[in-house]
Amino acid sequence: MGTMAPPSTQTPPRDLCVAVCTFNSMRTLPRLIDSVDGWSARVLLVDSGSTDGTVDYGRGRGCEVVHRAWEGMLSQRAFCLEQAAAHAWILLLDSDESVEPDLRQAIERMLNDDATGAPGAVPFDAFDLNRKVFFEGGWLHHTFQPEYRVRLVRGGRGRVAGSGPTGRGIHDRIEVQGGVGRLTGTLRHDSWFDLEDFWTRSIRYSRDAARTGERGGGVFDILMRPSLAFLKQYVLRRGFLDGRRGFMMASMLATGNAMKQITIAMHRWRGTGHDRIT
Repeated sequence: MGTMAPPSTQTPPRDLCVAVCTFNSMRTLPRLIDSVDGWSARVLLVDSGSTDGTVDYGRGRGCEVVHRAWEGMLSQRAFCLEQAAAHAWILLLDSDESVEPDLRQAIERMLNDDATGAPGAVPFDAFDLNRKVFFEGGWLHHTFQPEYRVRLVRGGRGRVAGSGPTGRGIHDRIEVQGGVGRLTGTLRHDSWFDLEDFWTRSIRYSRDAARTGERGGGVFDILMRPSLAFLKQYVLRRGFLDGRRGFMMASMLATGNAMKQITIAMHRWRGTGHDRIT
């Protein structure tokens, strides 16, 4: 398990804003703030009504907290980009993510290079970061890997887009017109607290996928995609090398995919009134 690096004393914080969407995030928020403390100029929490102490804890740690009613992750993330646009760089994090020491060092090196002002020192408008899941007390070194996400973007250069045919799906991504680089290091993802948490989120994601018009829900999708999801993670991504954790995670993802496909099918069935799944 990675440990948090102490605040840097070699250089002052660069013009970096860490922007986070929060809601009842006390399970993971302390680790997140520890991981960015001392080397970011601003930590912005966009909170959608936490009742577990998230707001008070964040303010007590020196974070700026802004309340904004939940309108979906795309809208919240876009708001984060808008609020932080004046900064040179924006690091967009989920509340269950944190920066491991190796990634912190890579980001700091990039910020120092960019601060020199030398032409071409940092020829990118954004960077991919590799997110790695920490699950049941250990890392998943193979399952999901690699999982690169654009999370570090120049202020004013990024826009948020969603998945699915309408572009409003539940899986958001950051788009920029300029080049996208890639930094080494690990973005830790403490995604699920326990199995019950996984099922609860899977139900919510399934409903959101159906509501936003995600593809799927056909006979092939229901019968085959859960098995394909398992094979992708356990065989192609070599999740079997993660031992028990890898097997359980691949199995959970397969079950979650089945839940999603059935929910989409039911939503479409009710919407058309046809007593048939195509």
